[in-house]
Parts: sequence; structure tokens; C-alpha cells
Amino acid sequence: MKYGYLYWANSHYPRAKRCVLNTGDPVQSLAVMNLYREMGISDNDIIPVNRYDTTKYKNDEMILIFNGNHAEYFSRILSVELFPYSKNIIPVFFSFHTRLFSISEDEIKFLRNHQPIGCRDAYTYEFMARHGIEAYITGCLSLTLPLRNKTERQNKVFLIDCPKELHEFIPAKIRDGAVTMSQIIKIDSASGGSGLTNEETERFHTAAYEQLYRIRDDAKLVITSRLHVATACLAMGVPVICAKKIFDVRFFIKRFLPLYTPDIWDNIDWDPAPPDIEHEKRLIKECFFSAVRAAAAKFYINKTYAGVDYSDLAIHNLSGIFSKIPLPPVFRYAIWGCHTPEIYNFHNELKVFFPNSILVNMIDSFVEGTMFGVDIIRPDKIELLPKDVIVFVLPPSLQNLAKERLHAAGRSFVLYEKSNITLHNI
Repeated sequence: MKYGYLYWANSHYPRAKRCVLNTGDPVQSLAVMNLYREMGISDNDIIPVNRYDTTKYKNDEMILIFNGNHAEYFSRILSVELFPYSKNIIPVFFSFHTRLFSISEDEIKFLRNHQPIGCRDAYTYEFMARHGIEAYITGCLSLTLPLRNKTERQNKVFLIDCPKELHEFIPAKIRDGAVTMSQIIKIDSASGGSGLTNEETERFHTAAYEQLYRIRDDAKLVITSRLHVATACLAMGVPVICAKKIFDVRFFIKRFLPLYTPDIWDNIDWDPAPPDIEHEKRLIKECFFSAVRAAAAKFYINKTYAGVDYSDLAIHNLSGIFSKIPLPPVFRYAIWGCHTPEIYNFHNELKVFFPNSILVNMIDSFVEGTMFGVDIIRPDKIELLPKDVIVFVLPPSLQNLAKERLHAAGRSFVLYEKSNITLHNI
């Protein structure tokens, strides 16, 4: 079993001359790798998978975390299919965000097969709920990045994709000498802008990690409009101010930080204390570990029973038996034995092979009430059943008693024992 994480090797704008890339994406990859390692998974078993190659993956079976932004927009501009995933991928949806414009029945069925879906934000959670998919909110995996150690070196202000209009509101003592950076970087690629080579992908991810570590090691304050800059700062304990003209549905961090829009820029707290999110971080980790372990356990337990021939077992052999017995296409019947383990399978298979048959009563000495929508009667009431009703007897312990009683009453009946069916008076 391998454990996969998504990595990004495609430009956000494939028609541009240079690859346009967002360093927030590799931070998501790093968070997953960190959590795998915390679970004790060897680096040899941690495998990268290109975000846009998940339908083509053909290597070892792996658990793959689907986190980050999975908007239909990206599949359209990159002209790639994001679904269905490779059969060798066992998906775990955690910190998953989507802004699909439409969703097919096949996609809904697939998501239900892998529910509950760990959603990054309320928008994605509500999307899942509207389609009857079980879900819960996890927040972003970048919130699990480790808390930094405080040092004297952390004395710089970083403006990362800070709105230009905000600059005039920033106090001069903060603005002067600030380091200006962007989360968006451009890389000249041998592919001409449509994607990255393996070496270029490595270089991009390394650049993203270096940017993250520079913020961790040098920042006393970060001012940004970027979600994943803010989440990384929250996790690492870096004071952060999040300001933007308009905040979209992705910004779940309102739970932890004020989100400053232009109408309140003059009220910004320029000396914010980093909120303590260590409790929330532990909860996210626990949910992540549980989701991965559950996926692995299901995989291995299914593999344990895969390939075993069960056709000789009574429950699975019913279809073969029913296909051979000479019962009329339409008949009325009763079943004797409500507490028998095979009862549900027996009844279901009977209805499959004889869909026009009619269940009249269930029969049992110990169970009362109704079952399968009909009344349960005691064995001494069998004589009150109409003569055309065929009685199916299931419990092995009742075979001799039932045979004697039903023969004496001149009734049609069927004995089921050890995957054998014998017809009497039919």
C-alpha cells in the first residue's frame, strides 16, 4: 500500500508564455506529507501524484488525499478530465473544496461511496448536503503546519499580494522596509507554458517551501490577501492581517481572523496577536488520521475476502436452487421461521425469481407482530391458512415436526435445509 499526495505541475493559465503557478498549492502537499510522517509512514511509501493525472494513474494501489481546490474551472481551462479516478486510487476526501457548476449522477454516486467527505469550508459542505452526500467541515490542512519557535530574527514585515489601495492605510513604520512578495510565481518551462517537467516541478515546489520557511523564520507580521498565506501564518503562529477588496466563499478563516474589506481598512489592528489554534489543529489531525486509517483498514479487509469462492454456501446458493424448482410463476406462500439467519436472503431471492408470488403470513412460535409487511402467526394457526398457500419451512430443527404436521394437514410445503430444497404435495 502506498500513500499519495497531490502535487501541481500545470500552469493556471496554459496559454501564457510562462507557467503561472500558485505557491499555496505545494503548501497543501507539504501538509499531507507532514501528517503521513507523523503517522509513522515511511517516505518510501509516500508518493506524489499529479493533480491532473488522477484518471491515468496505473502504479501501486494507494490511498490518495484529495484536498485543496477542485473547481470545475481548472478542468475546463486545462482541458483535462478529473473523473473518474483510477481504480488503483483509494480516495480520501479531506480539506476538499469544490465549486462545481454541475455534478453528474455518477459523480454523486462516487462521492457517496466514499463519504463522509471532509470539506474545507461551509460552501463545499452545503454543496454536498444538497446532493445527499454525508460531509463534515475540516478546515484546511495547512492549519496543521507546526508552530514555529520564536527568535530575534523574526523582525520583518511581509506584504504578500497586498492590495495596492491598502498601502496608504498602512502606518509608515510598518510599511517602510517591508518585504514585498507574491504567492504567484512564473517559471519558464521547456513545455512552452502548458506544464512542467519533473525537474521544473521539483524547482517550483522547492521555491514554495522556501517562501513558506522564510515567512516562518523572518516574519514579525504578514499582511496578505491570500487564503493560504493566512492559514499557514495561523498554523505557524505568525501575526497576520488579511485584507482584500472582496472575500469569496473559500475564506473559512473568518472563524479565526477578522477579514478586512475596504470599508473597514481604517479600523485595522496593525499589531495583532496570533490566535492560538493548537486545539483546532489537534482535532484536524485526529480526523485526518482516522480517515486514512479507516481507508487502509477497509482496503485490507476487502482484500482478505477478495477472490474467495462462496458459491457453495447456502445463502449464496439460493439463486441456483430457486432456478431449478418447479414452482408456478404465480403462487401464495408463508414462511415458517422468523428468527432464522437466512430469512432475509431467502425472502429476497424468492422475490427475485418469483416476482409475482404473494407472501401471506410469517409463522413463528416465539416472534410476534409483523415482518415483511405481513402478520406473524403461531404454528397452531397454520390450519387457518387458505389451502393454496405453500409453506416454506426454514429452521433445521423444525424440519421433522413440520413435515409430519403439514403432511397430516394435506398442505403443500417446501423444506429448506443445508442449501437443499424439497417439495411436498406440490
